[in-house]
Amino acid sequence: MSHLRRASAGLSVLLLVLALFQVGAGVASADPDSVSQAKAELTRFEQEASELAEQYDAVNQRLEQTKRDMAQTETDIVVRQDQVDRLRGQVAQIVLRQWQTSGLGTTAVLLLSENSTELLQQLSANQRWTSSAEDLIQHFQGQQADLAELKASLAAAVLQVQADNDRLAELKSQADAKVDAAERALSRLQAAENARLGQARENTASLSQSRAAFVSDGSAAAVATAFAVAQVGKPYIYGGNGPAGYDCSGLTRAAYLQVGVALPHSSSAQYRLGQPVAEADLRPGDLVFYYSGISHVGIYVGGGLIVDAANPRRGIRYTDLHSMPYMGARRII
Repeated sequence: MSHLRRASAGLSVLLLVLALFQVGAGVASADPDSVSQAKAELTRFEQEASELAEQYDAVNQRLEQTKRDMAQTETDIVVRQDQVDRLRGQVAQIVLRQWQTSGLGTTAVLLLSENSTELLQQLSANQRWTSSAEDLIQHFQGQQADLAELKASLAAAVLQVQADNDRLAELKSQADAKVDAAERALSRLQAAENARLGQARENTASLSQSRAAFVSDGSAAAVATAFAVAQVGKPYIYGGNGPAGYDCSGLTRAAYLQVGVALPHSSSAQYRLGQPVAEADLRPGDLVFYYSGISHVGIYVGGGLIVDAANPRRGIRYTDLHSMPYMGARRII
């Protein structure tokens, strides 16, 4: 397959990437307690950002479902409006007969075209309807009420989802700012280590750009893994489904769509699928999950490494299996 031919360069590549991530000893001049505190803050802030991204996915999916519901409702409204119009003509005939036999004012009859509810309430208070006429009128009123209620509920839902999206965008921005601040603090304390990590990331990016083939047995899991590897270097996009960019669960979902497996666009929902896998038994293609409460997912590629859509600053990358608080793994196929 084309994505297998485009994936990166075999088991030796994975071993090389692993070596690049082994950055050596710590920084002699940094205060260990301060470094530890900065790392803890970074982890906490990144978890908060990941949780916000998970919420964003849920709201975005709800918005998309609302749009689909609205399209269906618009179709239903056309049909129901036609029914209401035809019923209005039949009700008008009933009202006309009542007017002719009871002396109901002409003005009241004319109200049918503008305020049928008021007219029917007036007639109900003063007239005895036949059973068939009463059924028809009740049906007419019910159709009108259903249409009004449906329009109002959908309009309210759309407004609420839009408000949710606005709020999540605000929270996401705040979380990104916190992570940026934590990373700046950490970089000041670990300048030498960060320099080596930066070189490792540059080498990894260069490696992914020059990839030729991914060692696999042609299994579905290997195909999904190869697809994920081929995305390294692309940007992180909140709610992203590709191909330009992805968020974490969007990336793993897209990888498994290559083999006909449709995963939900949610890391916590993906965690409930497949079979649990012990860390010692991990194989390329297994999904790995992070943070208490499960708000981040990556795909294991071997050699102690994963590929994940990290965040807007880091994009889609290789990283160590334990670069974040590891919570477990699932084998999908």
